[in-house]
Amino acid sequence: MQSSETIQRGGATWPYGLALFVLMWLIVFAIHFYSRRATRATEQVAGGAHPRFGAEGAIGGIESITIGGKRYWFGFSYQADAVLSPLLDEQRAMAHFASEHMQQRDGAHPPSYWEPLVAAAIEESELSAEPGSRDFSGREVREVLELVAEARRQGGPVGVAELPQHLTYLMGAAATGEDAWFDGAEGPVKRAFESLIANESCLTGALSVMSGKHPPPSGVTFTDALEVVAAQLAHWRHTTPENWRSLLLQD
Repeated sequence: MQSSETIQRGGATWPYGLALFVLMWLIVFAIHFYSRRATRATEQVAGGAHPRFGAEGAIGGIESITIGGKRYWFGFSYQADAVLSPLLDEQRAMAHFASEHMQQRDGAHPPSYWEPLVAAAIEESELSAEPGSRDFSGREVREVLELVAEARRQGGPVGVAELPQHLTYLMGAAATGEDAWFDGAEGPVKRAFESLIANESCLTGALSVMSGKHPPPSGVTFTDALEVVAAQLAHWRHTTPENWRSLLLQD
């Protein structure tokens, strides 16, 4: 006499216990598979791949700057050097944005967790600790563009053209394109302007030539410096998202 704990499957008789065992392992496999997919997706957002502006679930912290005397906060991925949010001018709004769209390494958190981090970002920064380095007028880029136009008319330096280092860093970190630097900043032109100031970018070198602080290096001209500066700022205008562009590029 057959045991009552059997089921029919395709004409064959299966012990009920064996069927449950197989079903249990199928469930375990499915959970493991989808868990690994979710983990890989989070890792790609948080570290392995560059998390784009507004990426959901990106791991990051809170940073703050002032523009024209007004304070703004934003989310930032330190591992990927990437801006994660618009510039927000209210602490509670920043905490809610972080709660809904960002994570810490141990997962998501409610706004109450983020609120002290938002408040701390007023005085503390993981990006720039130099006094005043996080305070901008909002006209820095516009003023340099005006100097480029004047230098073209005059055919030579017309005044000191500078961009704060932290500002240029943030423009690159906020860029939503494949590269924060325009395509022409490569090859011999890039190397020539980089050679002027140790450990500084092509843009910084070009600005120093434009300002008359340094003569053009071998192989490039004053006009080349103006073109590098203008092209880089135009590239940022096309790759900088949302209110970052309107507040810091006045575009």
